[in-house]
Amino acid sequence: MTGFIQNSPELKVFDMGDVIKAFNAHCEKFEFDFQLGQAEALKVIGKIKNDAGASRLLVRVGCAIGASDGDFDAQEKAACRLVCLELGLNPADFEL
Repeated sequence: MTGFIQNSPELKVFDMGDVIKAFNAHCEKFEFDFQLGQAEALKVIGKIKNDAGASRLLVRVGCAIGASDGDFDAQEKAACRLVCLELGLNPADFEL
């Protein structure tokens, strides 16, 4: 994930320390209560719904992370489909 962020022209503008801090904060919410964590994450994701480029990039990043271990499994694909739906994107456009 960090390599993708550092190599992406759109994402490398973000400070890696801030990215890790935000990621860990969201992970803690999921660990405390999955439903709450998911709702909070979707709320943040929904903020870019009107930016088609950012929305598509987010789904691509999610797919890349899911496939990074060589096994883009059903749960990872389902999470990416949920993100697509939150952003008003067609999951089929990403082979989900």
